[in-house]
Order: sequence, then structure tokens, then C-alpha cells
Amino acid sequence: MWWWAAVAGAVEPVHATRVASPIVIDGHLDDAAWQITPQITELLRSEPAEGGLAPGVTEVRLAYDDDALYVGVRVDEAGYAIRSHLAPREQIDEDDQIGIYLDTFRDGQTAAIFYINPHGVQQDFRLTPAGISFTWDIVYETGGSIDDDGDGYTIEVRLPFRSLDFPGDGGPSEWGLYITRKVPTFGEKFTFPPRVRRDPRLMLRAAPLVLETPPGRRRIDLIPGLTLAQTAAAGPERLEWSGFSAPLDTVHPSVELARYGVTPDTAVAATIIPDFSQIEADETPIDLNQRFAFQFDERRPFFLDGFDLLEDRSATVYTRSIVEPLYGIKLSSREGNVATGLLHSVDGQPSGTVNENPTPGFEGGDVDGRSAATTAARVRLDAFDGGYVGMILADKRIINTTATHDAFGLDLAIPFGERWLVGASALRSVTTDGDDTLTGESSGITVTRATGKALGTQLGLADVGPGFRNETGFVTQSGTRFGYASADWTFEPGGWLDTVTPGVYVGRFTERDERGAATGEGNVLATFDLTSVAGAHELALEGSVTRTAEGTSPVEVPGYWLAAEYGGAIGGGLELYPSVGAGRVLDFATLQPADQIEAAISALIRPISSLRLESEIEAQRLTPAGGSPLDANAVRQRVYWQLDRVHGVRIIAEQTFGAALSDRFTGSIMLTRLVHPGTAAYLGWSESITTEGGLQTQSRAIFAKVTALMRP
Repeated sequence: MWWWAAVAGAVEPVHATRVASPIVIDGHLDDAAWQITPQITELLRSEPAEGGLAPGVTEVRLAYDDDALYVGVRVDEAGYAIRSHLAPREQIDEDDQIGIYLDTFRDGQTAAIFYINPHGVQQDFRLTPAGISFTWDIVYETGGSIDDDGDGYTIEVRLPFRSLDFPGDGGPSEWGLYITRKVPTFGEKFTFPPRVRRDPRLMLRAAPLVLETPPGRRRIDLIPGLTLAQTAAAGPERLEWSGFSAPLDTVHPSVELARYGVTPDTAVAATIIPDFSQIEADETPIDLNQRFAFQFDERRPFFLDGFDLLEDRSATVYTRSIVEPLYGIKLSSREGNVATGLLHSVDGQPSGTVNENPTPGFEGGDVDGRSAATTAARVRLDAFDGGYVGMILADKRIINTTATHDAFGLDLAIPFGERWLVGASALRSVTTDGDDTLTGESSGITVTRATGKALGTQLGLADVGPGFRNETGFVTQSGTRFGYASADWTFEPGGWLDTVTPGVYVGRFTERDERGAATGEGNVLATFDLTSVAGAHELALEGSVTRTAEGTSPVEVPGYWLAAEYGGAIGGGLELYPSVGAGRVLDFATLQPADQIEAAISALIRPISSLRLESEIEAQRLTPAGGSPLDANAVRQRVYWQLDRVHGVRIIAEQTFGAALSDRFTGSIMLTRLVHPGTAAYLGWSESITTEGGLQTQSRAIFAKVTALMRP
């Protein structure tokens, strides 16, 4: 196939055109500079099936001046109705989009990723050796316009060099480049250069982008913030407001991020009492058979800055474990093929260990009313033609106590062939309160051929010693061994059905005591699944059998699980995601067999361009043998009304009820002015009401927050 040959062969360099003056970003390619810029016109399908040109005409132009890289895109004669909405930033997944992938260090494993819809609404990600971060943000400028007949659109993008990290030498440079076009009407994505689905060395096969970058500057970024909040809680007779008894809870000044480029390749960042307040809302998770704590995404600017330089395969650093930082300092550096990250922070309200077994010095009672200092350092050497070798050191200590936790680890990733990747890691920890000490190791290895076309497979082994802890990360269980194997095969039948992927998975998980001997606890799992994709519609079916043993004198429960899940767009204004699952499981609370049923449906409705309605209903029932059924239910609604690119309204309502949950309603409304990441204003109200035995307000909050990005 000619398009496969294009993937396998060398890609011709793309030369961006230097322009003498800045291009005006208004969503129209009428600047004279665009008329002298060569065009990229052949984007080939990569999803769901490979091969075939994008519908209509696609023209992509790249230019630059001393301050920025410019991308101009024209889509014409598309032959279908363009989908685009005036949406909040990041929420454009159901729209037509143009994507720009930039590997500015040309290391084959990192990239800044930008997606823009025809209205010019932005979305950005960060690709790292550990995966993709969806909460990463930077400042750039976009404009978009849709043709009157709805059959084409134009997008302009200005990416300031000062927003991007790249080698600081300046002069002739070569970056890695992918351009993508997403067509949600058909569930398709097209790329230049052509790419293989889920290629572990995606950016290594990117097109060379040739341009001249300016010499690195000593960039200064400063984001001060101010939060004003009043909270009230239910008293004996009425709501009792906090008043001004706790000044920093009422008037909360902060430095969300202060960043200084010491050299073109090295930066220092700091934060002082950053606010996490109610701007970002963590959805209430539901799991009737929940055994361990939930993890949540990081969203604070300081911890997102240069976050990839602290990532390793052991997930040694989980920054959400730093609950209320009093301050933080970070060093980020890229010198040639060596990347370095350093983090130090003091937490004024540390959470206790999430490990199910006791951890000396880090239990809830040990950390209550105290502060904790967390320090981590990592060095990564890019190697193996798109892989790396890394080392990490981490330390956490409860201040004014003898409780300390230290960890040292190594990890590596070696890609080879079209989709193969070998990854390995080893981490050793020492945790003590001065009297008792735990030591242990955690290690793992995986061999993967990424699912994309034909065979996909993975083999993995992991071992976590009984004395291992990770108090800077998120390890809930120690003394375990886990081995698994999976295989799938992707067919492309053609016609209306794009891909069909049957797969099998087998795994064995065993638990060990403090001497390392098997306790008899663990499980064996075998699963068969089938996924089919037809344009914008995806259907997944799963069946599995298990044998789980748990408890001091292990209770062994044979079980099974059957599930089905659908996701798809129905026209341009409705997306549905129903799912259902049922089976027999081990109830961790009673250590008895239990019947479990789960059902959920979420819908995304776009009645008009500026209005986004997200609805979800979730229901679970767990019935232990010989016991009464437990129910947990949630109904959630999010409403986004975007007045223009900058101003919007967000309304959230959630009702939880059932025997296993408190009957509660929570609601909030927030007005937003988001000029760009770092410069924003929020005004909000939230309320929690119990619905058990009548309506009664349990808590109420009114808040305002302002942040401003300053770049002297």
C-alpha cells in the first residue's frame, strides 16, 4: 500500500517561511505572508482504519517571525456539515478540529499538542514518556471562521516562542511535526505525515520542521492570585458563617506560579499558598465495593509546570498527595539529551498513608495537625532512539517528628520496531518513625506491541515487597505479585464497519505476608472482549471469569462478569454513552460472595452552539449472600453556557442517594472570565443540602477568585 510505504519511509522536511512582520490572528488567511507560504495538502486517514485522503481540500501553511510560530489552515469543499461550537476552553472533542503536534526537543518522546476548532476554541495536551496529560495548559492565540454555507472553515494559530520550551541555542532548528484533522461526523482522523495507530514511537516518525528559533530568553512568568470566600455550616438552629475568624480562609492571597528562566535551558519555579478552592470540582466517585482510596488529576499551575520531568514508571511522585502546600520550589532543566527535575514543597495539611497496612509515622493520627516536607529529584537520559533511562530520589518527612520516608528508583523504556516497547522499573523504599522501620522494593517489567492494526499484545510482571511504601506517590497495597498476558487482533473489514478487535487477557495476582510467604489471598482472572468501530460509533463487549480469595483464613469466591458499553454521536447535537455490567464478585466488606449490577448512561446535548448540557445517571446494587442489597445512585447535570470566547456560566448539580450513600444534593453556579490560562476571574456559589427526613442546608459557600499572568 502506498500510504504504508509513506509511514515506513523517510519524511521530507517541512520548511516554515520566515515573515518580516507579525501575522494578524483573526481567522482569515488574508495576510500577504500566507500567500508566499508553501502548503501541506495531503493528510491521510489514521483512525479508525488506515488509508485514504481527508474529505474536501485541506491546506496547511507554517510561518514564523522573531517571536512566534504561525499555523494557517484552510478546509474547503468538505462535503458535510462542519461541527463547531462556542465552547469553554478544552471542551471541543465533539467538534471538527485541527491538531498541531510539536516535538521541540526532537527527542521522539515528548510533544506539545494543540487542537483548535473552527470557532478558534483551544485545547492543549502534553505528551510525555509516561503518556498524555490533559490538564497541561499554555498561552497561545487562535482565530477561526466558518464559511456561510457551512462547507469549510479557516483557522489561524500563533504559538509564542516564549510559551514553548526548546533548546536555547537559537538559530537553525529542527522540530518534530504532526498535523491532524479530526472529522467527528465520520469518526475519522487524518494526519500528516501518515502515522500508525498507537505507535509507541509516534514523535520519532514526525516530519522534520525546519525554522530559526530565537536565542533562549530569561523568561519570567508570574501568576498572583486572590481568593475571597465565605463558608457556612449547619448549626443547631441555622447556618453559622465562618466570618473573619480565619483570615486566610476568607481573604487568601497567593502566588499560584512564579517562574524564572535562569538560563535558556533551565528554569526555577515557585508557589506560595496556592488556592485549590472550588474552581475545579472533583466529581463524587461511586464504588459500592470500594477497597482503596480514589486518585484525582492535578490541576494546580505550579505542579503542572515541568511535571513530566518528575514522571517515572513507578509513579513515585503523586502531587495531589500534597494537599495544602504552604510553598513549593521546582527546578526544571533540559541540556542536550539530559532532563532534570527537582521539587520541594511543605504541606500544611498532609493526608495520612493510603496503604492498607500500617505505615510507621504516616498514619492519620501521626500527621494530624502537623506539616510535611516533600522533596523529589529525577534525572532522565534520552537513549535507545526514542527511549530513555531514568533515576529518581524522593523524600517525605513529617516536620518536628522522626517520621521519614525515602525512595530511590531506576526505570527505562526501550522502543523497537513499529510498535514494540520494553519498559522496566525498580524502586526501593525506607520508611521509619524512629522506632519501627520498613524497607522494601517494587519492580516491574512490560513488553508491549501496541494495539493498532493486526496483532497487539502485552506481557507484564510486577512485584511489590511487603515492606514497600510510597508516601510521595500512591501505592495502596504492598506484598503483592502480579503477572499478566494479553493479546488482540484488529481487523479492517471495510464497508460500514471500520475495525473489529477481539482480545483475551489472563492475569494472576497473589498477596504475601511480611516474611514474603504467600497468604493464599489473591485472584485469577481471564477475560474475553470484543470492540467494533463503525465511524462515530463504538461498541464494546466483555466477559470474564475470576477466582478471588481474601481474608485471614482466605474465603475463595468464584465469580464472573458480563458487560457492554456503547459510545457514539447521533447527529451533530447528541452523544450517548450507555453501559451495563453484572456478575458475581467478592464483597470486600463482608468477605462473602455478592451479586453486583452496574448501569450508567451519560449524554452530551448541544441544542445551540453556545450551550452544552452534560447529563449522567449512575446506579449500582451490591447484594451480599444472605444479606440485604445495598444501593448507590447518582444523578449529575452540568450546564455550560458560553457567552463568547472569554465569558461563560457553569452550573453543576448532583444528587446522590441509596442505602450505601447519604441522600444529598450539591449544587453550584460559577461565572467565568478566562482570557487565557493564568488570567481569569471567577465568581461562584455552592450549596450542599441533605434530603434525608426533609430538606436542610448542610453547607454553603460564596467565593470569588482572580488570577493574572504577568510576563515582564
